[in-house]
Amino acid sequence: MKPNIAIIGAGWAGLAAAMQLSAYAKVTVFEASKQAGGRARGLTAKNQVFEHVDNGQHLLLGAYHQVLRLRQQAGVSAQQDTLRLPSQWHLLDGLDFTTPKLPAPVHVIWGLLRAKTWRFSDKKRFLQDAYALKSAVSWLKTHDISVQTWLHQRQVPQKHIAEFWQPLVLATMNTPLDIASLRILAVVVTEGMLNERQDSDFCLAQVDLQQWWVDPVCRYLRRHGVNIQLQTRVQNLPKDVDGRHWFVDGQCFDRVIVATAPYHVVDVLGEHASSVQTYFEQLTYSAITTVYLRYPEPLTLPHTIQGTAYGLSQWVIHRDQLNANHRNEVAVVISVSEQHENMTPQKWADAVHQDLLQWQPNLPQPMASQVITEKRATAHATVNRALPSMAALNKQGVYLAGDYCHPHYPATLEGAVQSGQMAAAMCLADWKSI
Repeated sequence: MKPNIAIIGAGWAGLAAAMQLSAYAKVTVFEASKQAGGRARGLTAKNQVFEHVDNGQHLLLGAYHQVLRLRQQAGVSAQQDTLRLPSQWHLLDGLDFTTPKLPAPVHVIWGLLRAKTWRFSDKKRFLQDAYALKSAVSWLKTHDISVQTWLHQRQVPQKHIAEFWQPLVLATMNTPLDIASLRILAVVVTEGMLNERQDSDFCLAQVDLQQWWVDPVCRYLRRHGVNIQLQTRVQNLPKDVDGRHWFVDGQCFDRVIVATAPYHVVDVLGEHASSVQTYFEQLTYSAITTVYLRYPEPLTLPHTIQGTAYGLSQWVIHRDQLNANHRNEVAVVISVSEQHENMTPQKWADAVHQDLLQWQPNLPQPMASQVITEKRATAHATVNRALPSMAALNKQGVYLAGDYCHPHYPATLEGAVQSGQMAAAMCLADWKSI
């Protein structure tokens, strides 16, 4: 007999768990909001000027194997609505290189050696530091330190920090350098840059993520009998009097996977949260701000994605190169954006426009803008981060999933998907062992 399993939260972790379980269980997904997708979902701009706007611009990597695999499993070809670019690093005011089609890690080495803006001594020193980080993976498992401490210990030049290490940490971990885990950064660099060349590719969705991943996955789930209930908030998870089942929205379930944002987990679990409550209450977060601008004339940006080392605009995506319907548009991403205080939407738009004037001095004022700030976008990837003990919850038939549950990755879409798959696998294994 198939178990009846509730998944609370229709973000990428919850949907991935549902896909894994759909062939082996009766699955119902509960989502509090009006649409699935969690923090990576498509939005409709109020001013109707922008198309394919997400609640934050995301950059995926070729290393996001499970994200890409589930999309194909849902019936979407790998190339559809996807712009795939070789790994590249284009800073207006700093390091500038593109990797060639060579095996890893030679592609990074060769790309860096051809960089236009660094002297050979800078390139040599950078490669030494990158190799040292890769070599540190084994001892970092038991002796983690902050990225800032490591940079200080190795006396890494400030130029290298400003033009590579800091932008990399902010973009991939959304965590300040003084608390960011070097162990997690080493995993990011090794798996995302040095293992396989294709894994370091940039993958940019040419439509919003709702159309690119969320909707195809939801259609797949419904075809396979999964019930997705939107606008259904679950709190204080009640247990049946028999002590073996759970009630969610008046329905009885054998197992429950909680795949909400981390700051909702305790509210969902209610009186059953005691074993993990301290962990979740102590989590800290950083914000991510995305600024969408549209101009009355074409932009002359040199690349699809570029950034600044010393400006406010960390990464600038030229949306015209993603989709023909995007006319004279950019999406600009600022991680750890809470460090910029007292910023209104207009101030964000003005500051980004000032950065763009460095590329295009005669650029007129934007004709439309939209600013989206996720105040608790991701939990910090901190030094010696450890997951909470979930044994007590698992014993009761409750499992947690989310990017904050991944044992090795920072809060990424791939981490969310993998955590959903891991929770589903554990849930099924425990059920079969009864």
